[in-house]
Amino acid sequence: MPEFFRNFFRNLFSSHDDYDLVRLVDRRHFVGSVHGEIAKPPFDIICDIDKTYLETEFDTVVDLARTAMEDSRAKVTVFGAREVLLAARWARGTPPSGLHFVSSSPPQLRRVLEAKLAMDGLDWTSDTFKNQAYNLRKRRLSLLRHHVAYKTLAILSIMEDRGPGGRYVMIGDNAESDPLVYSGVARLLAARVSVEEFQQHLVNAGSQDFETAQIMPVAHKVHGTGSVAGIFIRKVPGSSGYKPFVTDAQVWPPMSGFTSFFEVATGMVEVGVLPPDADVIFKLATAIHNSALIPVPTLIGQLRQRAGECSSLEVAGAFRAAAIRLEDHMPASWLIRAPLN
Repeated sequence: MPEFFRNFFRNLFSSHDDYDLVRLVDRRHFVGSVHGEIAKPPFDIICDIDKTYLETEFDTVVDLARTAMEDSRAKVTVFGAREVLLAARWARGTPPSGLHFVSSSPPQLRRVLEAKLAMDGLDWTSDTFKNQAYNLRKRRLSLLRHHVAYKTLAILSIMEDRGPGGRYVMIGDNAESDPLVYSGVARLLAARVSVEEFQQHLVNAGSQDFETAQIMPVAHKVHGTGSVAGIFIRKVPGSSGYKPFVTDAQVWPPMSGFTSFFEVATGMVEVGVLPPDADVIFKLATAIHNSALIPVPTLIGQLRQRAGECSSLEVAGAFRAAAIRLEDHMPASWLIRAPLN
């Protein structure tokens, strides 16, 4: 048998003692950022890329490699994502909220992301990609499509660097493992589970023991040091959706599924990332209407519904005021008046 194949099968079935999960986490952090991001931000936003910020379609590793080689001009931003993330980052002034892109795609996508974000006029704090070449070198083919351990470690590393007192918002999709990763991290950060229970969470989500053992040191460091204000999960067309695994008696914090980024915008107002300002909400609604072609009556209806469900009088008032402004700017033929809550 040729030496290559002997080494391949030896690595494929050997122990995992020499596997270093940290090598998968290819992170680049812009120290200080281009806008002088020195002080601790009011929030940190952790956002997936594929199928959350960018419309991408892939089912195999070959598809993923092809996606990474595409020109940035061929990439399509999910409608409304640019407008909402730009507002969430800067609406409260300086220092801006941190924006961290965490992707399970290989680092080759980084140059495409850079060019696309430049086209979108969006700056960011850090980006993290999965170093799949390491899995190939280690012949760990089964780990190419398993992302829970990698993504968990990537996010916990961001939280460790930010230090105690961090407040986070997470945006992902239901096409892969984002709901499992985000819910586990949120409960660990708020100390709603012990580190040992968190480790079992990762095992239940499909991580192997040698992976979770390498996550535990950073898990101990961030346990009980911050909070996740909101989790927003995009309902990707054609995806089966998220099913809580059996040990979850209750998912916390509650996940907000969305089909439009305007739902993320209103959710961010409720949790404090965006200010309860009718002018900010109105401008976002207008921008999303223009980019995503969401009918104005639909946006008004969503604002009315959120105003009725919201526990904060200030936020509810901002939603109502923004809805009235949208009505005032609608063509008369579209005007559908109904009592505001």
